[in-house]
Amino acid sequence: SQRMEYVQKWHKSAVMTKRWRLINGEELYDIGVDPGQTSNIASAHSNVVRTLRAEYEAWWESLSPVFDGHVRIALGAPQEQPARLTCHDWHAPDNRLVPWSQSAVAKDPETNGYWTVEVLQAGRYEFTLRMRPEGFPHPIPAGVARVRINEIAGETPISAGASAAVVTLDLPAGPARLETTLEGADGTSRGAYFVDVKLLAQ
Repeated sequence: SQRMEYVQKWHKSAVMTKRWRLINGEELYDIGVDPGQTSNIASAHSNVVRTLRAEYEAWWESLSPVFDGHVRIALGAPQEQPARLTCHDWHAPDNRLVPWSQSAVAKDPETNGYWTVEVLQAGRYEFTLRMRPEGFPHPIPAGVARVRINEIAGETPISAGASAAVVTLDLPAGPARLETTLEGADGTSRGAYFVDVKLLAQ
């Protein structure tokens, strides 16, 4: 898939050992003597380049059986109240852009994705939706905030100037797909880039 090709390209950008750093499978640096990576010595150490490339390819091949799997984020764990979700962990259908960096989030893209989660305990959960992390107020366009987790959904109005919207849902335990939507009265629609999920009561 396009996402897997992107991930592979990103991982190939740097392969490191304690001594060597191979970049894009072509540039080699001895980081012990050249920590600033100013001198590409790949041509003088072609055997090292071949070895690091082969090790990378073997590692990548070992991951291929789980490419389509999902690592679920736990909700309701007593050690993490609230669980803090970010759009960096979205799964995006149709190869939609995932805003994985702060510079991407800063553009407020109209895109969405979903999280794969595991609700550890049945109970009432509070979802706080934001466009920036807690402590960095940023207005959400006035409209409606929606949360859907499997077949359970809820919504709340977003008032003008609000930087957060809160939706409360009663959830059963088990694996789930979580998606949020911030629909502006101005016609915009995007997922909440930052969501805090807190277990209120069992």
